[in-house]
Amino acid sequence: PGKWEFETKSVMSMGTGPATQKETRCITREEAEADPLAAMVEEDRCKVLDRTTTSDSISFEIECDGDPKMKMKMRGKGTFTASGGTASGKMDMTVNMPAMPNMPPQMAGAMTMTQTWTGRRLGACD
Repeated sequence: PGKWEFETKSVMSMGTGPATQKETRCITREEAEADPLAAMVEEDRCKVLDRTTTSDSISFEIECDGDPKMKMKMRGKGTFTASGGTASGKMDMTVNMPAMPNMPPQMAGAMTMTQTWTGRRLGACD
């Protein structure tokens, strides 16, 4: 628990380059003790296909349904590691985009996305 700073970098195969986002937020005791995958996986759209847990990390594979109108499927593999006041993770996703009316044909097919993130504890919450 405490005040944490997170930095997330996202790279998409159809993007113009990496996008970086920073966020500072207070993590409650309940959030710190909760399953880290629960926050990452939308229960109604995603399912965990595989999961391996060690004392300080989780490796996982998930599959998600995107917007039902688009009939899009996403599949990804990732890791989450936490040790004391630091945390890190990575997730590689493949999104299968169906051809849609009014969409450029090059947008259809498999698109990949990689997210890496790091976190560090800054201290107690204000």
